[in-house]
Amino acid sequence: MPPPHPPQDEEDPYFKAVLDYRYGRHNLRFKVSQDLFSSARVDQGTGLLLKSLRPVSLPAAARLLDMGCGYGALGLSLAAWWDPAEVVAIDRDYLALRYCRQNAELNHLSGVSVAAGLSYDGLPAAGFDLIVSNVPGKAPTAVLRHLLLGGSACLRPGGFQAVVAITPIASEVDAILSAGAEVIHRAEYRNYLVVHFRPGGAGAGGRADAHDALAAYRRGRMAVDRFGVKFEIPSYFDLPEFDTLSFQTELVMEHLAHLQQVERLGRVLITNPGQGALPRFACSLGAIGPLELLDRDLLALEASRAAVLDGGLDGGRLAVRHGLATEAAAPDGEAFDLVVVPLRRREPQNVAHAAVSRLTRSLRPGGAMVVGGASSAVSRLVEGEAGRSLGDVALTRRSRKHGYSAATLSRRT
Repeated sequence: MPPPHPPQDEEDPYFKAVLDYRYGRHNLRFKVSQDLFSSARVDQGTGLLLKSLRPVSLPAAARLLDMGCGYGALGLSLAAWWDPAEVVAIDRDYLALRYCRQNAELNHLSGVSVAAGLSYDGLPAAGFDLIVSNVPGKAPTAVLRHLLLGGSACLRPGGFQAVVAITPIASEVDAILSAGAEVIHRAEYRNYLVVHFRPGGAGAGGRADAHDALAAYRRGRMAVDRFGVKFEIPSYFDLPEFDTLSFQTELVMEHLAHLQQVERLGRVLITNPGQGALPRFACSLGAIGPLELLDRDLLALEASRAAVLDGGLDGGRLAVRHGLATEAAAPDGEAFDLVVVPLRRREPQNVAHAAVSRLTRSLRPGGAMVVGGASSAVSRLVEGEAGRSLGDVALTRRSRKHGYSAATLSRRT
């Protein structure tokens, strides 16, 4: 395979390269981000699954579902192979959806639609001839079971699912399928398992509920007791801080508590809310106006929505937006009094700077922003030339703890 093309998109801080990929007679190109799975090359597991599907015949007007589409390597390759089949690409990550949409356009594939989703929720019954997925290697059992069996109601008569999984979870995949599916193709490779299957089999009663995606991620409850505020929230697998708060979150909470002592929090935007501890804490402080949550991860948004509503916030005062902080703006043109930005772990510095720079523009004069993250990352954002490039804001407070830091920035009046 030829090396990736060098970066070309200077307007997109997430952009890494363009990959060339050949599937059968089709030469495809994929824009990729360093923040998405398999950004160096189309991974071997995807290639093996695609190879297994080449002998398959589908109806002339076939509909395919790519569950967990990423930047589109699997679903878009099949869209080219079975053109003019219709492909629906689903992912919980807004960044993945954006790249998948761009790659459909790049490869002139008009029959592709892209939508956000945790899994099969909201999809039509008997809507697809084929469902494909590159199964996440670290998915907990309940999530894995839902991904494998929850799509059965979405298949048309005669339809089937095809998945690839890494070898460490192959036995778990086999066990789940034996309880609710008829395996029609199975191939083991050195590091992967490829399986095609239909609903049914001896254990068909074990099929998963197609509308229980969030519950599949449910882990338990987490108790929080910080700065005079106590509460419990549901916790979820595949999100950080499922059993205890990080130093980063504790520092951000401390800054929020300090702000609440000196002024009303007002209209608040919280990005990357994770399990929902930060928005629930902000609501518990009182004196909060309308609250907006923004994240690229739909699971984090749904978990945080549940945490906030569980605490009694009027749903009419809560807005949830699936998107990128680098593209954020006050949706109705009204500025925020407070913006809270917990940096994502290992977020590239250019992305963090683009997000914070964008978000400072949505602050009202006199408004505040609280940024939390690794101390080195926060320093690179708020100090020196980078800090001055953020615009008309001033650093008013800074604290550190065990390699993490939080900073409060105020927009000048």
